[in-house]
Amino acid sequence: MVHILHQKRELQCTRQLRIGWSQESSSTLSSYKHDTKLLILALDRLKESYAVAVRLNQHQREELGLIEQAYDNPHEALSRIKRHLLSQLSFKEVGIQFMDLYSFLIPVYEIDPLEKITDAYLDQYLWYGADKRHLFPNWIKPADSEPPPLLVYKWCQGINNLQSIWDTSEGQCVVMLQTKFEKFLKRLT
Repeated sequence: MVHILHQKRELQCTRQLRIGWSQESSSTLSSYKHDTKLLILALDRLKESYAVAVRLNQHQREELGLIEQAYDNPHEALSRIKRHLLSQLSFKEVGIQFMDLYSFLIPVYEIDPLEKITDAYLDQYLWYGADKRHLFPNWIKPADSEPPPLLVYKWCQGINNLQSIWDTSEGQCVVMLQTKFEKFLKRLT
């Protein structure tokens, strides 16, 4: 009974948050200044995975077709993405298969192509918005040219450069992130 009430409360909070976010950001999301540039960046990132592929299966051809269609008509693609973001209230199914290489298994996920394009655009939009609002320090922001190990190295260097970070002589401890979430939603929108 408690678990069901907790799930209902969580669902209500999620819906209220989504409704509040869509009301506050519907005007900015529908008329965003750099949205076509962000879409092109997202499409470039999605298209990178097909640069080396010689043979494509049906699912990959469909996704590449949607990417090319979005390149040809970005305004229509943006309106479809924004409509999808504001109206989608449920999760989509993700298919998973495993490639067996005898020594280990590699998971292969099948995600709806429109869902992939929407997620890629949302990722670019959120990173750009976070950068504008200075939500993250410079040394943790990923760059397109940086491989993940270099990003981890920069993160560690940023922490080690803090003065007396590892001093625990008086019982203190190191916390990676400590913040109050007051007005956090307003900074995101």
